[in-house]
Amino acid sequence: MDASRRNDVRILIVDASADVRALLRRQLPDLDETRFAFDEAGSGHEAVEKLERLSFDCVLVDCSLEGGGVEWVARLRQAAPAVPIVALSAEGSEELAVACWKRGAHDYLNKGRLAETALRDAVLAAIEKSLQLQILEGQKQKLLRRRTPAGADATGRFHGSRNQPTPDRTHRILPTAPPRSQLPPPVCCQSSITLFDRPIRFTACFNRSGFLLPKSCQRRRRDRAR
Repeated sequence: MDASRRNDVRILIVDASADVRALLRRQLPDLDETRFAFDEAGSGHEAVEKLERLSFDCVLVDCSLEGGGVEWVARLRQAAPAVPIVALSAEGSEELAVACWKRGAHDYLNKGRLAETALRDAVLAAIEKSLQLQILEGQKQKLLRRRTPAGADATGRFHGSRNQPTPDRTHRILPTAPPRSQLPPPVCCQSSITLFDRPIRFTACFNRSGFLLPKSCQRRRRDRAR
């Protein structure tokens, strides 16, 4: 494939060891349709500074960094909320994996047991998941703006003396909720993205408050609407 048509994927590698950073770079060779570009940070503070100043598609971070350990996952997530994080460790314990996920990591890998394509697959999957979540959040915000009444904020609350509900007009502003059986069906949004020359299509359903419904709830609501 023509190099000019490749998708550039910018990776920030955060590890105190230069040898480990070089090993991780070798684990991500260029593909026909994807070219990996790397930047490195030897400490968590340096990584935060680069995330605030530069643009990246994914972060690989050693969750045993000095000065915070696994807490660096949360700090990097706070510095760049839209950038997916793949946490790495030489220990490979389930407790550490859970701690990384709770702090915002998209995936967790054992550095000592990386298969031939494990790191590449984890990076591409994390980027794909992050893009899907961003699209869903955009659809949710559009739905909320469309359904928010005049004079109310995004949560549906009224502000200002003119719109404050008083005892004699509460019934006009806050009508009695209908029975569950009469609730309208969910609003479903179909979206698609193209990631590394592969089309990805997915459907998300929101209730009338703009909250994403679980798949099981989506099926029940659709069955009830029939």
